[in-house]
Amino acid sequence: MTRDELKARLNGVTVPMITPMSDDEDLCEAGTRQFTCFLIENGVAGVYPASGCGEVWKLSGDERQRMMDIVLDEAKGRALVIPGTGGGSTCEAIVMTEYARDRGADAVVVWPPYFMGTAYNDDAIFNHFESIAYAVDVPMIVYDAPEITGYPLSHDLVDRLADIDAVVGIKDSTGDMDGFVRRLERVGERISVLQGWDSLLLASLATGSPGAILSSANVCPRLVVEIVEAFHRGDLVQARTQHAQLMAFISSGPWQSDQFQAMKRLLVMQDIQAGVIRRPWFTPPFTSDQNRELQDSLNALQSLAS
Repeated sequence: MTRDELKARLNGVTVPMITPMSDDEDLCEAGTRQFTCFLIENGVAGVYPASGCGEVWKLSGDERQRMMDIVLDEAKGRALVIPGTGGGSTCEAIVMTEYARDRGADAVVVWPPYFMGTAYNDDAIFNHFESIAYAVDVPMIVYDAPEITGYPLSHDLVDRLADIDAVVGIKDSTGDMDGFVRRLERVGERISVLQGWDSLLLASLATGSPGAILSSANVCPRLVVEIVEAFHRGDLVQARTQHAQLMAFISSGPWQSDQFQAMKRLLVMQDIQAGVIRRPWFTPPFTSDQNRELQDSLNALQSLAS
């Protein structure tokens, strides 16, 4: 697949997959296969295993590689498979990226080194991505998530990264719409600028973004896909109506309290073997009232979805 062909296929919804776990917190292969099929059958353009939504920082290297293998085997070319191959060091990211390439991944998502974000500068971060690109011949999506890595990618740095041949896109999870527009204007002709902030999906499409990588697509993939498709065919009424449904859905108290727990609970409610959150949790287990609120939100969404 050429760079241009890959960019064209990113004109849709890619899902940063949760990682299905068994009750004893082991990676659940059956759940992963079921979940992969669920997403693809609901029309997503790509699936992104070993993602932030998938608790990647809690997974061992072997588990990340196993997750890639299962998803690639189950997808069988029906959707792009774009594993997360970033790490705390450039060496770790190269190893993971090589593994993904060798197993047949269509592209990879790579983030800046985490933990010591404030100790880096733009030249160090550029070298990180450039070194991975030169070491491994596979298309790369850069992930800008300063809340996670501690290092925001400046517009000048993204401009430099967009000139690396392997870089085909950027997932912008800054939540900064003004910055997103500036980024589109600066590099949108060279790489795909993809929205990673759920509430900004429609605004991003309106300003020229081709697609998105959104956590909400884990639990309501069809709705998110239909928003993007409606916009691209010029049906703004449907796009706005469905985006309002999405906003109401992700505004529920439990989702705002602990999105990770909410995603897994909502998938279980749809008979997906999502399993448990691997400890430590962000918040205590949801109460019966919180679970009921999630169920009511899901029921409302499903009653309105086309």
